[in-house]
Amino acid sequence: VVLVAVNQHGRALKYASKKLKNDKNVVLIAVNKKGRALEYSSKDLQNNKEVVLKDVYEDGFALYYASKELKNDKVVVLVAVNQDGRALKYAHKDLQNDMDILKVYFNYEYHDLDDEFYKERLNYYNIMIEQEYMIANAHINSINTKRKN
Repeated sequence: VVLVAVNQHGRALKYASKKLKNDKNVVLIAVNKKGRALEYSSKDLQNNKEVVLKDVYEDGFALYYASKELKNDKVVVLVAVNQDGRALKYAHKDLQNDMDILKVYFNYEYHDLDDEFYKERLNYYNIMIEQEYMIANAHINSINTKRKN
């Protein structure tokens, strides 16, 4: 009965037994039907990269339910943020300022411009872009100086 329900709506996993919540195949079925089924899966499966990747691909906010280890996995976070930029709030602090992830984050169409988290990321991103510009400019000046000599 639970398998039929999970096959129709992933969040039906909430009503499954502990054994089914720890069954990778059952959880993958739930994840494929509706994102955030990870919320009801076992801790072991919340630390399973395949399961977590499938869930954050469907719903970036599912990153909230991923293990600490996978919240610090760049691929998992990139997939989550690509699906929903707001998922970045649930990533490990080290990845919240990763330039590759921030580029995806700022391409996300919805941002609350008054949100403090957004402002902090934007400030950091702008500082890093400015530093990259200054480094590139110094390199160009160095090349131009060598050409003159």
